Amino acid sequence: MTGGAAQSNLVVEQHSNITGLRVVLREGDAVLGGAAVIAASASKLYDDFAQCMTKLNRFQKVVHPQKEFEAYHDAKYRVFQKMYEDQMSYRDIMKGSAN
Repeated sequence: MTGGAAQSNLVVEQHSNITGLRVVLREGDAVLGGAAVIAASASKLYDDFAQCMTKLNRFQKVVHPQKEFEAYHDAKYRVFQKMYEDQMSYRDIMKGSAN
């Protein structure tokens, strides 16, 4: 993660907690860094793209999800899934009334 949102510890922690994934904060400008990785890959500076990524990226910090919030976010996701299923059934009902 990079950019303005990465400056907020709260935003970074929430991204990690909600997704259940670690968030890696990158040093420097993401666009310039990405361009450098692509250029290094194209010029065959390293063996492959993955090696270019490893060699040319500098990571500032890694934030891991907080386990105490896992059950909460899992429950919220189950609620979302149920709401989506309900919405799809409502759509099916309304299709029949469009005649």
